Amino acid sequence: MRLEFHLALEQKQQLILTPSLRLSIDILQDTSLELEERISQELEENPLLERTDLSEGESYNDALRQYKAESSEQFYFKKDVDIWEHLRFQISTLYLSQEEQTLLLRLVEYIEPTGYLHEEFLKDKFFNRYDEETRGKALWTLQQLHPAGVGARNIVECLSIQLRRKRGDTTCALKIVEKSLEDVASSRIDKIAQTHNLSIKEVQRCMKIISSLDPKPGLRYSSRGDVSTIVPDIIMDRNEKGEMKILLNERTYPQIMINPYYASLTPDQLDDRTQVYISSKTQRAKIFLEAIAQRRTTILRVMNSIYDMQRDFFEKGESALKPMNLNDVAEILDMHESTISRAVSGKYLLYENRVMPLSYFFPSAVQGTDGFSVASTVVKQMIVDIVEDEDPTKPYSDEKISRILKKKGVKIARRTVAKYRDELQILSSGLRRSYSK
Repeated sequence: MRLEFHLALEQKQQLILTPSLRLSIDILQDTSLELEERISQELEENPLLERTDLSEGESYNDALRQYKAESSEQFYFKKDVDIWEHLRFQISTLYLSQEEQTLLLRLVEYIEPTGYLHEEFLKDKFFNRYDEETRGKALWTLQQLHPAGVGARNIVECLSIQLRRKRGDTTCALKIVEKSLEDVASSRIDKIAQTHNLSIKEVQRCMKIISSLDPKPGLRYSSRGDVSTIVPDIIMDRNEKGEMKILLNERTYPQIMINPYYASLTPDQLDDRTQVYISSKTQRAKIFLEAIAQRRTTILRVMNSIYDMQRDFFEKGESALKPMNLNDVAEILDMHESTISRAVSGKYLLYENRVMPLSYFFPSAVQGTDGFSVASTVVKQMIVDIVEDEDPTKPYSDEKISRILKKKGVKIARRTVAKYRDELQILSSGLRRSYSK
């Protein structure tokens, strides 16, 4: 076989991300808090940058802390403690050996937002170092913590734990949960009565107890992603004439400039090494300031487009929200869809004392019976309204809700109703049923 060498010309397109473009992309994608951290770090690392809106002797971090204190009621909110922190606090109050506490804390890492214990804990090498008795004791201790049902491995175990901790006689309800939970969900009272040799009245009493239980006890606490301080990037309000004003939250954009002293230095005033250093830092400062300016412009343009397309929402409320996707805005602004995604992701709007993620204005579409699309958020609100108006002794099944929605002009499958109902944390009809007269 002969080896031959030859030259060939090849033409191809390739996108090269320059440092300035990369920085612009990163800054656009930052949340307001990430931007604050980035600005603080840049001010520390680049002596040519300075903040001009500080009082004498005040640092950027001092101003940031003051801003948070002043704005806490208007802009900042922090959700309650998450389920993991809640469990760790309880564990810290127990009289446990170091080994027992370590093992329990290990289990907490496998707790899902719902409060259930993920099955992956069974594969944990650290957990499996211990004998079966020690592992069983740790699991039992975890399941004694608050909220009742936490640490369960499935819904039957979750409800059973809650029943065992309830006052009064729950023996009957416990048997029904352990053997006939599917029948409970489908309200098959006659079948349950026959299976457990109980009267209809007794079954109804037990079903009332079961319906009071929480199948996902962890959800009453915030999730890990929710435990954060949220600062709106945009503030919308009407002026005295009733005109809508869309403004950037300027407190997230401190006044930064290149230090005029360094900017005024001429080459003959500097040695070669200092000149290279200042030139490099000046270039970096200009790129940084340009990236922040670009972020401001992009976010403001995107919000103005959202307002134009969702104007009915701001005039009429939730029911007027329209289906919309990122590409709709991208086409109007002549930008790439990924740019719109970065401008929307993690950004929040303050409007009428309500803080909303910009992603809220991009609901998926549900087909209407008249051929027009309806926003999924509107459909979810319709489901909430239907459930609130139902007879609690005869709650609607998912299929029934689907038929009601169809009469209201929304074509939606039963499984989609079930999906939305679960996202709204609404129990199934069997668990919503009230047996009180």
